[in-house]
Amino acid sequence: MQENFELLLPRVIDSLEKSDLIKIKDQIEDIKGNTIITSVGGSSVVAEFLNHILNEKNIAVCKSPRDLKYENIDRFDNIFGVSYGGKGYVVDSILNNKKKKYLLTNNLKEYDTIEKIEYKSSIEKEHSFISLASTLMPISILLSTKYNIETKDIIIDIFDKVKKELIEIRNNNVYEIIYGNEVKAAANYLETTMIESAIALSILHEKYNFCHGRTTTSYDNENGLILFNSDKEYDKIILEEWNKYYTELIKIDKYSDEVLLNEYYMILKCMYLTKKLAENKNKDLSSIKYSPLVKKLYFFKGDM
Repeated sequence: MQENFELLLPRVIDSLEKSDLIKIKDQIEDIKGNTIITSVGGSSVVAEFLNHILNEKNIAVCKSPRDLKYENIDRFDNIFGVSYGGKGYVVDSILNNKKKKYLLTNNLKEYDTIEKIEYKSSIEKEHSFISLASTLMPISILLSTKYNIETKDIIIDIFDKVKKELIEIRNNNVYEIIYGNEVKAAANYLETTMIESAIALSILHEKYNFCHGRTTTSYDNENGLILFNSDKEYDKIILEEWNKYYTELIKIDKYSDEVLLNEYYMILKCMYLTKKLAENKNKDLSSIKYSPLVKKLYFFKGDM
């Protein structure tokens, strides 16, 4: 785990330097029409980040690949898959679809009916149960479509800030996470990583939805709270009242008013937060002892 965190920034910078950023920027900017973004696992964090970008021009929504079989998607023009490995159920769900198709991937494989948006890397692939570089590299590539040559300096600055910040976290088994759409990618990372690594149970509360009776859970249980703080009046109420309902508060403060920069910072901050929580529980995020059912379901090929 420590090695993968130490190599996280070098892997990100390597990907930025080895990828054709101008081509990728042009490909993203050329996407026209309403778009469904589909992914699973760590790539779903990338999908939510991409959602911020595509929603600036048209309608974009994130969906599970299984949703494509059961929903009416006639009003959408494009299907955009996100898959680090460039294969599996996500890609299969795109191949079987008649929409204009895109795939953001690190895989060299070509598909006749899919426009591949490929980012590259030359540092040895990380060996880890939990996605770190395979999540942050494509997010960094997407960030570069907005900030061009400044991206590397921005990312180094965010890494420096996160590494200097003290992370205090206890050993709670349950964390309630209060988030908003503007930090959905970071919240997605927390939920996915906590569940897949079994370092804690996570309960996601969208900020407004939390108003509707959801404080009952914390009132009747001893849970920790993770708050994505946006300095709004709502956040101030939570910060005044939290210690009456929770055993612990982890406050993640805003980095920037720019959504993409703030989201990037939040994702990286959450990565280090889960590292600290795993260390407190004597677990290694890179080599989780997973359930025997994981492999059987992961390679499932039947009807769903």
